Parts: sequence; structure tokens; C-alpha cells
Amino acid sequence: MKKSFFSETEAVISTIEFDFNDRYVLKAEMEAHKLRAQAFCSIMNSIGNAVGNAFAGISSWVRSKAENNRVMGQLYSMDDRALADIGLTRGDIEGVLKGTLTSEPLQPVAENIEFMKKSTTQTTVAPKQDDIRIAA
Repeated sequence: MKKSFFSETEAVISTIEFDFNDRYVLKAEMEAHKLRAQAFCSIMNSIGNAVGNAFAGISSWVRSKAENNRVMGQLYSMDDRALADIGLTRGDIEGVLKGTLTSEPLQPVAENIEFMKKSTTQTTVAPKQDDIRIAA
């Protein structure tokens, strides 16, 4: 059986079409792999940032706790007179560290002097100098 010109031409055309379709599929698959890799990298980058931010927050919290403990240790190691010099009592230390301590302003010196004059004239026993807090 002899092949006709048309049958040979059809065979060549079908081979060209197959080759063209195969290249197109390979290019599409390569593009799909590339897009999947980019999406995976984006997801991993987001996860890495979230883990890094969580670690930064935890380490910041640990550092602030360590600093609070150090300051608390220093304040508790001070004697009562040194604490009074900075305007604190032992009961005020935790309020200072928590930020809940409300300070009461001291009276001006002139008002303290008037208070001292009134207290010495009204009482028979003068109060000790250590018992009266005077703002300087």
C-alpha cells in the first residue's frame, strides 16, 4: 500500500501539533511550579515574621520582669531612712513598680512652718523633729 501525499502531510502536522502542545504544557507546568514556590515562600515568610514578633515580645517581657526584680531588690535593701529620703515607704515599693502609686504632693515650706508654730503652741510636749516631714 502506497501512502498518499495527504496522509504523510497529516502525520507531519499531527507531530508538529503534539510538539507544540507538549511545549505549551511544559511551560504551563513550570509557571505553576514557580507560582507555588512563591506562595510557599510568602507563607513561610509570614510564619517567620509571626514567630519572630512573638519571640521579641516574650524576650521584652522577660527583660522588663528582670529589671523590675532588680529594682525591687535594690529598694527593699535600702533602710527606712533612705526610702524616706526619696519619699517612699516599704509599702510603696510594689506600687512604684506596678505604676499604681499615687503621690501626694508635699506642702510648701511656708505652710509647714505655720503648722510647726501652731503645733508647738498648742501642745505641751514638742514633737520630735524626726516625726514631722517637711518639704525642702
